[in-house]
Amino acid sequence: MATIPVELTEEQFNTHIKPHLSTAKRGYESKRPLFQIFNLVLHNLHTGSQWEETPVPHDAAGRPLMSWQVPRYHFYKWSKDGSFERLFQAGVLKIKYELNLSILNFDG
Repeated sequence: MATIPVELTEEQFNTHIKPHLSTAKRGYESKRPLFQIFNLVLHNLHTGSQWEETPVPHDAAGRPLMSWQVPRYHFYKWSKDGSFERLFQAGVLKIKYELNLSILNFDG
């Protein structure tokens, strides 16, 4: 049985995820790569932890490379603009022939 990924490589992100997410067309663009931000969003969704507890990466001097507010901002932006909906639909279309709907239980 396949598991839900909680971390993606940059190649996986660029191939499967990035085409469905909205990115900055003009104005401010994050200094951190989007795949790192997306991995932090995945971590919070997987663990259910508070945004303030996001394990942001640190540099050699121990300073955080970004605020915990960066993944939170992108999560809310992608939620509001339909990026996650597009991502979900693309994922379902990719595996639609592997889905076995006969084992689903619906409570009515």
